[in-house]
Amino acid sequence: MQTRLAGGVGGFGAARPVRRVVVQRMLQNRNLMVSGRRTSVRLEPQMWDALHEIARRERRAIGEIATLVDRQRHQSTLTAAIRVFIVSYFRNAATDDGHRNAGHGRLARPARRTSARANPARRRRAKPSAE
Repeated sequence: MQTRLAGGVGGFGAARPVRRVVVQRMLQNRNLMVSGRRTSVRLEPQMWDALHEIARRERRAIGEIATLVDRQRHQSTLTAAIRVFIVSYFRNAATDDGHRNAGHGRLARPARRTSARANPARRRRAKPSAE
């Protein structure tokens, strides 16, 4: 537990303990071969899952994908560039063409009930009277 000065002007006052709540993401550190050298990358488990999914779809090793990302990045860390790459990859797949190619939007929709007024073909015909 840390202490800090609380109270008065200019920081004068009694010292009291301050609790700091540290929110730590569950980052996983893994080693990758990038451009022939070993480097470590820290990502959230969901990002690692997404990167593995991309590697599977593209039939490439994660190190190959990381090397491609490393060669295209500009003034950012490799970890940040990999996160941007993952989001960009799935955003590109989320276009209308990407959804169509993936077969999205073809879920069966429940049949609508139509009233006899709205659909004349569904109106009951009067039975001819037997005279």
